[in-house]
Amino acid sequence: MVFEKKKGFGKYVSDGLEAVSEGVGKFAGDKINRMADNAELRFMAFHDRLIKKITSLLFFGMATVFFSLGAFYLLKELFGFSDSISFFIIGIILLLIGIFVKSMNGKALVSN
Repeated sequence: MVFEKKKGFGKYVSDGLEAVSEGVGKFAGDKINRMADNAELRFMAFHDRLIKKITSLLFFGMATVFFSLGAFYLLKELFGFSDSISFFIIGIILLLIGIFVKSMNGKALVSN
């Protein structure tokens, strides 16, 4: 006759805790992986929006520089103003445009 050693109370508790920790580990691991994937997707979307905004600001800045230079030479050659008066007039125009844009506070110029 083969005698089996009886499991003690500690062994039952140990087996139970092991099963619970394995289940919690799978559950938490799945949740953490989903959270990491979601965070990565949000970061990539933010990155794309940031690149688009930087690119548009770059082109807007270049257009402003060329527009200012064109206005400078227009004032200088067509109207015969001096360099300092031309830059002063362009500065005032750009200041007024900046004040207008700031006063808009994100409102659209044209509403649907």
